[in-house]
Amino acid sequence: MHLSAAVLGMSRREAESKASSIEAFADIGTFIDKPVKTYSSGMLVRLAFSIQVHLEPDILIVDEALSVGDMFFQQKCIAKIREIISQGVTLLFVSHSINAVKSICRRAIFLDKGRIALDGPSELVCETYQNSMSSTSDIDLRHAVERFSEAASNEGVLRVEEQHPPQTLDQSRFEAILSSRSGGGEVRFTGFGISHNGKTDVTSLQKAARITLILQFEARQDIAEGAVIGLLVRDAHGVDLVAYNMNFYGKHLPRLAADRTYQLELDVEFPFAKGRYSFHCGIKPAHDSAYFYDRCFNTAVLDIEENPIQWGEYGGRLLATPHAMRLSVKR
Repeated sequence: MHLSAAVLGMSRREAESKASSIEAFADIGTFIDKPVKTYSSGMLVRLAFSIQVHLEPDILIVDEALSVGDMFFQQKCIAKIREIISQGVTLLFVSHSINAVKSICRRAIFLDKGRIALDGPSELVCETYQNSMSSTSDIDLRHAVERFSEAASNEGVLRVEEQHPPQTLDQSRFEAILSSRSGGGEVRFTGFGISHNGKTDVTSLQKAARITLILQFEARQDIAEGAVIGLLVRDAHGVDLVAYNMNFYGKHLPRLAADRTYQLELDVEFPFAKGRYSFHCGIKPAHDSAYFYDRCFNTAVLDIEENPIQWGEYGGRLLATPHAMRLSVKR
């Protein structure tokens, strides 16, 4: 430990004074007194990170350090990083973890083949990176439809309920709030609503409650059976909290007719603490396809004004089952 601290510019006196704190943060037990050559790669990174954050640097470079260690250690690192940032230290954080980047950084740079593809607010840059992972190939689209046809089962098809015609949602408002979208465009989302106590334009709740998420979409051409819709809920840092995907529940859309508007409703519990939450959705030809018909970020925002539930500062992902799903078509 003392040698590593000296290499990084820490004096012997300073290393001695901070030794107990460094050891406690690294948390590698009795290995702290053993030769470094006996350490695992995880132990090496834990000790190195602990020494780095105790250097009181002006600039801290963290390169994939959070990919090792258990969840407790990762949360401890993030809390320490935030503490350092609050003290005015500049952080250069290199990671493939989108949630970690959005949680820690205000600004991000997306590198593509060694060149800067985008430099800007972290959430927008991460959305652009995610969109870049979506295929736009007609071949991928055709393969996705063919793969589904080979494994098709009518048991999971979500039937259109004629007795529940789509509601009227504000399409212009929906498009104005979007931060970005991508996809082939064969199907396009045209509206998103949050319903509670009979209101379909809810933007805030006093506390956690059961709500209905309403997604409207238009088929611009005939679409084969098998398409699935996914929906994400994120916290104010852009960290994914809840994922709802039709495939999780063994469901898929029926054949969609051209020039028809459809509406998918999901009745769900929204058990979150006080804060602001955003919604994001996508539709693709099959659950395992990289091709998207449409993918939209920031389709709506919901504020929870008060709630006694407390969440860890790093957040987490939940998988929740809707109470019901309904599909309807506008005649």
